[in-house]
Amino acid sequence: MINSKIHPRRIAREGVLQALYAQQFSEDEPTIVLNRIMALYPEKKKNTKFISSLFQCVLDHMDWANDLIKS
Repeated sequence: MINSKIHPRRIAREGVLQALYAQQFSEDEPTIVLNRIMALYPEKKKNTKFISSLFQCVLDHMDWANDLIKS
């Protein structure tokens, strides 16, 4: 059960973090990994577009973020 005080975008961001973590250990395509996370947590489906775009944005900028963290 989800606490109704938690903003839907926070729940969506948690889903993105779960998918990014799973992606690190998977050889599957990113869309497959994301779809698995979405299937496990149906409450996140309300924000599918936001989750998908944030997930893809992070993947697109991963090298930049890693370089920033290393410096």
